[in-house]
Amino acid sequence: MHSKLIILALCSLFCATPLLAADKVIATVDGNKITQAMLDVYALQRGAPSSSDVDQEQRDKLLQELINREILYQKAMAGKMEKNAQVQLELDSARRNILASQVIRNLAEGDKELTDEFLTAEYNKYIATLSNTEFKARHILVDSEEGAKSIVAELDKGTDFIKLAEEKSDGPSKSAGGDLGWFRSEQMVKPFSDAVAKLEKGKYTKTPIKTEFGWHVILLEDTRTISPPPFSAIKDQLAQKIRTERITNFLADVRKTAKIDIAK
Repeated sequence: MHSKLIILALCSLFCATPLLAADKVIATVDGNKITQAMLDVYALQRGAPSSSDVDQEQRDKLLQELINREILYQKAMAGKMEKNAQVQLELDSARRNILASQVIRNLAEGDKELTDEFLTAEYNKYIATLSNTEFKARHILVDSEEGAKSIVAELDKGTDFIKLAEEKSDGPSKSAGGDLGWFRSEQMVKPFSDAVAKLEKGKYTKTPIKTEFGWHVILLEDTRTISPPPFSAIKDQLAQKIRTERITNFLADVRKTAKIDIAK
């Protein structure tokens, strides 16, 4: 429900740099000043960390864009376009976005806790949840237990699993003969992963497996032992996950005390 706001907040937070740049005048348009601080903010809005982090050609391009914006802004003000009802709504929306993002920036003060030591502890918790075995399997997915049982019966007669998957499966892996590639147990829904873990290589489930997606007949092709991903490979991902959880939890907490009435 709040995913778009969280994405907006994260973008504002982690693309942002301090906005207190030197108030040096770098251009004027009909007497109106364009400052270094204005250029830095504009660069941020255009996706650059700051105008000092781009080369001279890019900086000049950003400045020319800002000059064009200032010219258009002055034309809009001369035409009293800020009094237009739709424009007022959009200005109010932009103001609210900026202020909401600032609340999220304030939460960033907790980022000082995201040290390597802290993230290493989180990494150890994460890898403790991972299995050290990967499975390679195929499946045939149908919408009824009866349909799945009829597939098991055909397999018992010696019909090729891949052929049956291509002909009978409702799953997206149908065109690949039901091939699911390599996966860990935790990557699959529990009834499915539990069934795979009990299979011997080359065997298929004699009893159909029911999940939220339908009824499965599963063939285990192979297994292998794997090592967890190194800390360096997922350090940034872990930090991002923690930040997202903080924002999600913060929103959940403040919504508890907010009086929200949705018109019907």
